[in-house]
Amino acid sequence: MKVSVIMPVYNRQDYVKEAIDSILHQTMGDLELIVIDDKSTDHTADIVRDIHDDRIRFIEAPFKSNIPILRNAGISMAKGQYIAFMDSDDISVPERLEWECDFLDHHDDYGLVGGFNHTFGQADSIVEFPVTNEDISGGMAVRCVMSNGNMLFRKSLIDQGFHIKPEYFVCEDYDFFCQMIGHTKMANLPQVVLNVRYHTRQTTSNSWKIPYQLRLRAAILHEIHRMALTNLRLTFTEEELTLYSDWMGDTARLYTASLEKIQKLEKLLDKFEDQLAAENPSYLNGFRQQADRKLKKLYKKVNES
Repeated sequence: MKVSVIMPVYNRQDYVKEAIDSILHQTMGDLELIVIDDKSTDHTADIVRDIHDDRIRFIEAPFKSNIPILRNAGISMAKGQYIAFMDSDDISVPERLEWECDFLDHHDDYGLVGGFNHTFGQADSIVEFPVTNEDISGGMAVRCVMSNGNMLFRKSLIDQGFHIKPEYFVCEDYDFFCQMIGHTKMANLPQVVLNVRYHTRQTTSNSWKIPYQLRLRAAILHEIHRMALTNLRLTFTEEELTLYSDWMGDTARLYTASLEKIQKLEKLLDKFEDQLAAENPSYLNGFRQQADRKLKKLYKKVNES
C-alpha cells in the first residue's frame, strides 16, 4: 500500500464527512484512511460509519486521549509506505497525495514533503512556507515553517527513531520537524495542497486560553528550540536559550516587550548567524528570514505599547 492517512476525530459532525470525502476522492487511490474517534459525544461516529468505502478503517479509542497519542496509534496500524496526517475539519485538494507521493518517489534523500495552505472560514488567505530544505531547516529554529496537516512522510522515519511525542499536547508537529534538521531533507511544494478551516473550536487556538496550558506550551517550545539550535550545531548558554525561546517562540505574547530585551535578542541573533555562516552556511538565509520577520513584529509591539 502506498499511503496511510491518519485522521483523529472528536465532535466534528459538521465537518468530518467533507474531510473524509476529500481523501477518498484523491487522484491517487492507493491508500487507506484510518479514522480514530476520541470518544465523541455528538454524531461524528455515526457519520463515519455511514460512509461505505473499504479503504476506511474506523477505530473507536478505548478512552479519551489527545491528538499525538491518537496519531501514534494510527501510525502503529498503518500499512502504507508513506504516512499523511489529516485534520477532521480540513479539506485536501484532490491532487495532494499524488503530488506529494510523486515528490518522495523521485527524491530518495527527502524524508517528508508538504505544501502551501489556503485558509477559509473565519480567515481567507494563502499561507506560503519556505520550499527548500535549507530554508526550512534554518527557519525551523525560529518558528514552524511546515504544516502538520498537509505533510507526507516516509514511515521508515519512525523505524529510525523519529517520533511524535505523546506528552506534547501542542507543538508536537513543530517538534517532529525539528527532529529532522540535519538528519533528512524536507520540502514544501510551491502550491496549495490543503484547505484549512479556521473556526472557534480549534484545538490549537483554544490552547491559548487556559493559564496552565500557556505555561506548559512555553516549556514545550523552550525544549523544541533547544533541539533545533542543537541540530543546527549552534552553541548557547541556558540564559541565552531562555532569552531566545521567550522571544522567538509563540510565547512572546506572554511577556512585556521592551526595547532593551529586543536589543539583547538582536545581539544573540548576530552570534547565531556568525556560527551558522561558519558551520552551516546553507541554512543562514532561512534562519535570517524568519528571525527578521519575528524582530519586526517585536519592534511593532514595542512601538504600540
